[in-house]
Order: sequence, then C-alpha cells, then structure tokens
Amino acid sequence: MKKSIYNIESEYLALAESIEENGGEVNEEIQHALLINKEEMELKAAQYAFVVKDLLGDVDIIDTEIKRLSELKKVKNKIVDRLKSTVSEAMKLYGVEKISLPSLKIFFKEAKSVSILDESIIPDEYKKTEVVVSVKKADISAAIKEGKEVPGAILVSNDHIQFK
Repeated sequence: MKKSIYNIESEYLALAESIEENGGEVNEEIQHALLINKEEMELKAAQYAFVVKDLLGDVDIIDTEIKRLSELKKVKNKIVDRLKSTVSEAMKLYGVEKISLPSLKIFFKEAKSVSILDESIIPDEYKKTEVVVSVKKADISAAIKEGKEVPGAILVSNDHIQFK
C-alpha cells in the first residue's frame, strides 16, 4: 500500500507515543519500525521533490511562454495600429468617409478630447488634487461644450478609424 507523508507522519507520532508510554524505552520492534518509517518518509519526500522539480520546470516554461506571448501581443498590436493608420490615410486621401461591405463597416467616428496647452493657467476648479496634481479633462470638456472659455485649454476634434 502506498503511503502519503501524512500517513507516515501519523505512524511516526504513534510510535513516538508508544515510546513515551513505555517510559522512553525503545525495544527492538519499535527501533525497526522507526527505521522503516524513516526510510518510507525519505523515499516519499524524494518522490515529492521530483514532482516539485517537475512543476517548477513547468512554471519556468509557462513564464517563458508568457513573455513570448506578451511580445507577440505587442507585435500584433503594432501591426493593427499600422494597418488602421494606412487605411485611415488612404480613406482621407480619397475623401472616403465610410466603406460598407456585407460583413464589415469601416468609418470615421469623431471623438473630442481636451488638449491642455498650459496646465499652469487652468483654474483650480478644473483640477483635482492627489499626490500629483492633474487636470480634470472631462470637466474642462464639459465646460467648453457649454460655451465657457477655459484658459489654457481648447477642444480638439480627432478622427479615430473604427472597424465593426
């Protein structure tokens, strides 16, 4: 019967308890059982160690694969960005706003963003204080859209190509 380390430990504790009950006397039978128990534990520990080594090897392989896939993801994202840019430039060159195919639509969608020209002159009401001071672009955008003038900021329109 195969024993786990837990079972081997339990047997060892039972042997230790019987030694204690015998006043600390170790007879030949208990001595033999202790030796077998220790040998079983060492063998089982060695088996566990081989499993741990195999698992650590797997972890190293997984880490390497994660790095490889991360690099591959970066490359794929760069290709996507480059292809989108190429299509966007070509569509703008030919004055094409939208391409509709049965399974694909390519179009420009206007996106507004706030461009901060001089952060130091933006009023405090449009700033939030953290460990680092940053400008609340969403509030500035809302204010500009409402017709307010925000010193140091303008609303900029950008075209972002969409693939759906």
